[in-house]
Amino acid sequence: SASTGLTREIECLRTDVLTRLLTTPGEWLGDPTVGAGVSEMVGSPVTQRNLARVYGQITQALTRDLRIPVGDLDVRMQQVDATSFRIQVVVRVEGEIVDLTPDFVLDFSAGLQAVGIEAVEIA
Repeated sequence: SASTGLTREIECLRTDVLTRLLTTPGEWLGDPTVGAGVSEMVGSPVTQRNLARVYGQITQALTRDLRIPVGDLDVRMQQVDATSFRIQVVVRVEGEIVDLTPDFVLDFSAGLQAVGIEAVEIA
């Protein structure tokens, strides 16, 4: 059914997004350009410049092969505490808005932390 196909597409996108967030460019021998490289920010100070860099790296990593068109992607970063930011990747899939990373946190002092990640549709 169409619903099953959409669910499968969302799950594939979720896996792809998480892989790209957790990968540093150069890690994949088959395609060394894959990855956002945000783990390279660990130990960096939390500044507007570094936040903009993370945002840009995520956006570029997720749109570079046009699987997710720029117009269908919304990367949101919300401060959790002094060194941590919740990263939310929201995409439009066949007209539906889907949050692919509801519990994904970048801690500038400790790295990327995934907590209970699952695809959740938002209104």
